[in-house]
Amino acid sequence: MSQLQNTTGGASAEYWQQENHERYEAFRRFEEATDISERLSLSLETPIDFTVDDAGHVYSEFGDRFAEVIGRWVAVAQRRAEIEPENAFEAERAMLEEDEAYWVEALARGELDGNMLLIISPVPDAVRDGTATIGGYNRQRLRSMVRMYQADGARVRSTTISLDQSNMQGLRAVAAAFGDTEVPDDISSEQFLARRHVFTATDQEAEFLPALARSSYDEVLREQLGGTWYAGSRFATKQDALSYVQSQTSLFDEHMRAVDAVVAAVRDPKQRAPKLEALRQRAAAAIDAQLHGHVVESISDATVTTHQAQGDFSGDCPDNAGSTTQIIESMGMVSSDTLRCVTCPLPNCGKVVDAKITKEGIYCPACKGEALSDGSIIYHNQSAPGQRQLGVIAIFTLSLNEGRAHWRQKEQQRRERKAKQAALR
Repeated sequence: MSQLQNTTGGASAEYWQQENHERYEAFRRFEEATDISERLSLSLETPIDFTVDDAGHVYSEFGDRFAEVIGRWVAVAQRRAEIEPENAFEAERAMLEEDEAYWVEALARGELDGNMLLIISPVPDAVRDGTATIGGYNRQRLRSMVRMYQADGARVRSTTISLDQSNMQGLRAVAAAFGDTEVPDDISSEQFLARRHVFTATDQEAEFLPALARSSYDEVLREQLGGTWYAGSRFATKQDALSYVQSQTSLFDEHMRAVDAVVAAVRDPKQRAPKLEALRQRAAAAIDAQLHGHVVESISDATVTTHQAQGDFSGDCPDNAGSTTQIIESMGMVSSDTLRCVTCPLPNCGKVVDAKITKEGIYCPACKGEALSDGSIIYHNQSAPGQRQLGVIAIFTLSLNEGRAHWRQKEQQRRERKAKQAALR
């Protein structure tokens, strides 16, 4: 009998700990490979299969409910926008993508008039015009994403492709090719992201939809600029970026070891984030150098240093918010009831802890304080627990509806300021 099995034949706690650990490690490797693939000069075509439970909730293969992961991103983006008002557009985009996740669940339950959902996500206008200070967007590549969801009984397949340049006329052509022919000429990036186009396609037709999106987009670039294009780039090949990264086993394993070393040595997420970003840029440069014919035996090779200096290997997702990996790192999610390696925001604490998610809020085991959703704090180490106001910690005080209204108002104010500045020029 396995040491991980108990005497009654059921799985022991140790068994499930190992099982969860292995699933989480597979999750980390997949998301690290996805992150690095987004930094290469190759186009992306990333398929992800979700499962659907009896309630119609959509889950990744690693056990995370899609809508809940994006919901946590909303909280991160709202908190960040409170500190950096110029980046308030990211909170609006996070809420739009949370809404997208609930549309996917409606699609899975058969509540929409079709079995497919199209989402087009252009580069934010604030990134294009230079007003945003948020990191993580490759401002040379200006990569837009097109997401296609297909519902099939107990499964939803998501296929995401990348289109460089973020050409708005080209993106309207993509929408028209899928039947969404009423996209306004003056549409903003957030308005584009808010569109939900539902249609019906057979399995055979769905296989050709990524190619249809690319060809529709590239045709506009050919008409505008001439030449040959593929997924918005003159230089990209048809090789899939994610598959190529996963095929570079030696370099990728070396990268994962470096990531593990940083995670173990640096407990503060704010100090850890730039170190991990540097590792990802270095790994992307090494794999890209290999792609372009260089012999790369290690990420530390001098060839990699030279190749990195000649290119831009920054990511295409905003810091601590864009991909599931970055959400997991910034919020520390390993299980549904734990936030690992997070800094306690409660007064007079500030320690890095494994916080517990409770029905009422979030509990810190260091100060034994619990931040409640109504904006108050309970300290459980007192004989007669008292309460204090949480103050400016918006991540706990704002309810979802209040947050939506608050950040829509912030975004409207930003757009009004932008319009006034344009009128004065």
